[in-house]
Amino acid sequence: MNAFIDKILILSFGLTRGQIFCSSITGTGIKSGIDFKKAIKEELQKADAVFQIISKDYKQSEVCLNEMGAAWVLSDIIIPIVIPPQNYDVGFLNCSTQQLKINDEQNLHQLYNDFRDTLFTNPVNTGVFNEKIKEFITLVDSCINRRICNTSDTDIFYHEPVEILGVFKMGIFNGPPGYGENPEIDTHHRYSFIELSTPLNILSGDSPIIEEGLRKSSHFGIDKIHLVFQDPKPYLSLKAFCEKQVLVRGDIFEAKRGWHQTKVLINVTTLEIA
Repeated sequence: MNAFIDKILILSFGLTRGQIFCSSITGTGIKSGIDFKKAIKEELQKADAVFQIISKDYKQSEVCLNEMGAAWVLSDIIIPIVIPPQNYDVGFLNCSTQQLKINDEQNLHQLYNDFRDTLFTNPVNTGVFNEKIKEFITLVDSCINRRICNTSDTDIFYHEPVEILGVFKMGIFNGPPGYGENPEIDTHHRYSFIELSTPLNILSGDSPIIEEGLRKSSHFGIDKIHLVFQDPKPYLSLKAFCEKQVLVRGDIFEAKRGWHQTKVLINVTTLEIA
């Protein structure tokens, strides 16, 4: 919501922060000690338009549904903007309304053009307009992918680019014999991995639906993934990530050697603190 306000409504569409009331962000209109229900009702009554950013969580929130109904009664212009994946019913109030997707560039351009003479009357910089819309879509797509990869009903296929959230950890293991200065003695090696709060299913790309046990390359309930870096990274450079939630980008592959410490691993493209 912060990005929608800053990059779209202000920097792209030309509104000022003082023209915007957002019920889901602290400090955008409701002062300390004020009844927030009364404040929201007053804002709905005087608003020129109401943007409803609709997600599955939004539809499961009693407060959000009450706001939706109040807007339907009190506001003349209601603009529903849907966050994919749209695997839920948008509801009776919006079933007949033209809905926009929050990460669709054409939809955002249409939103501006539809209301440029009524809501968005301030002059805008075309270059900034296009740049900020693209930045916003990139951010939203990243958030959507991050959420998808961290849900229990999501399957990830091998050798496809993924984004995964997890807690970064480091461990030590005995390397297989035949390596190191003394090939007959196991050697100790550090390795890094992420622990997932929600287990994932890692599937072969042979079929979209794979029963457990039918293919050796499918693994279910994975909650720990060994990180493999294309460029060798010294141990000290990774300590800053320890015990922090991180976002890992890369592609998943199956463990095949003694150096692999989990059933599946990820070739790391980028690693950042979430």
